[in-house]
Amino acid sequence: MEKIGSEIHFLKDNLSKQLQIYHHYETRANYTLALSSAILLFAITILMSKPAFALGLYIIIFTTFVALVFSLLTLKPPKIMRKKRQEESLFYHNNINGMSLRDFTKKIEKTFSSPQEIVKQYSLEIYNLATYSISPRRIFSVYTALTLVIGLTIGIILILIKIL
Repeated sequence: MEKIGSEIHFLKDNLSKQLQIYHHYETRANYTLALSSAILLFAITILMSKPAFALGLYIIIFTTFVALVFSLLTLKPPKIMRKKRQEESLFYHNNINGMSLRDFTKKIEKTFSSPQEIVKQYSLEIYNLATYSISPRRIFSVYTALTLVIGLTIGIILILIKIL
């Protein structure tokens, strides 16, 4: 029984770590969303007052807009990337919402009657969180950063060439 207790403790810590990673990508997306919005507004304002820098500013505006879309996709990835008809654990809110209190209580009692079932539920939740929630967010987060950095670099270089 002590072995099962240590396994559950390990799984609990692992789930906590996965949730921290999930929240990290959400926070990162919120920051890049705000930054992209600010850069977009700033670039449009400058374009209206200094049309001589149009090419560089158009590139900045376009890539910043694309980064803004990627930030939104980081917060809410397309359903096709999140849902693959996977088995859901008892932790999943839609699984809970679809049951009556009596059915949920029975499933919880069944789960707690077997240490292996507790391990299975934790493992299932960790796997689903990492595979279907964190992974798509990581992909879009990387696309956001790359788009923003590359677009700003190219746009600024073109503006500097026009100035010099």
